[in-house]
Amino acid sequence: MSSCLSVCQSKYGRQVWQKFKNQSRKHEMRKARNQIIFFVFSNFRAFVIKIVLIPGLSGLGSRRMNSMDQKYLSPTSIIDSDHPTVIEYAKETVKDAGSDPVAQAVKLYYAVRDNIWYDPYYPFYLPEHYRASNIIKSSRGFCISKAGLLCALGRACGIPSRVGFATVKNHLATPKLLEFIGSDLFIYHGYTEFYLTGKWIKATPTFNIELCEKHHVTPLDFNGREDAIFHEFNQEKKQFMEYLEYHGIYADIPIDNILDEWKKAYGEDRIKKWMDNFEKTGTTNPD
Repeated sequence: MSSCLSVCQSKYGRQVWQKFKNQSRKHEMRKARNQIIFFVFSNFRAFVIKIVLIPGLSGLGSRRMNSMDQKYLSPTSIIDSDHPTVIEYAKETVKDAGSDPVAQAVKLYYAVRDNIWYDPYYPFYLPEHYRASNIIKSSRGFCISKAGLLCALGRACGIPSRVGFATVKNHLATPKLLEFIGSDLFIYHGYTEFYLTGKWIKATPTFNIELCEKHHVTPLDFNGREDAIFHEFNQEKKQFMEYLEYHGIYADIPIDNILDEWKKAYGEDRIKKWMDNFEKTGTTNPD
């Protein structure tokens, strides 16, 4: 049986439809023939239902829809997975992926990696700077912006998604970027985690393929089954990215935490200068 069925194809669907037809997003679990039937009401269009069948009780674990899981499926003001722009972008991206959440996650990853241009000078200090629907409209952002968008798209598809943060050392950062940041340490680098095939899997959509080719770095692929984190070396065997510390995972973008840590690492005067540049010129880039 397909992992995702429309309400009309399920013998349980009509009952569930009648019970929840006036609600846009609900969840319910039922046992049937040693299976768990997990109903997810999607935002793709009015009252579309996905039914995920999990054989037996094995693998249910953290997939159980408790309060911890709910926040990784729910929209926030920043990760606005219920926004029409996000829903339509997700729908269009996964239209050829079928009902497999792994295939959908892979499609979403490449869309964000390559269609949203990496811009390290993108604004960073207000919620709207990270809002997923705004990132789609601007078609650019830096690591956190892109990770938040990928998270929102995952949730729009009914895939539990969250954002994680780490400090990385970029051994190949350009002189201009090093001067701008004042360090080769990138504090609170952002990535996405999807819950797929019974586990959380990291996805890092930061660098678009054109940027990778320019700097002789192999574009970071994602298959939906293994972590996709930065390569340690580039194509010329030069050290590229080094993970130094992880800062945890979140259901939303922790803007205050990010700004506090950046001020400690880069200095309050530098952060204020970035903000002033943006207010005056529309970009944090001093050039």
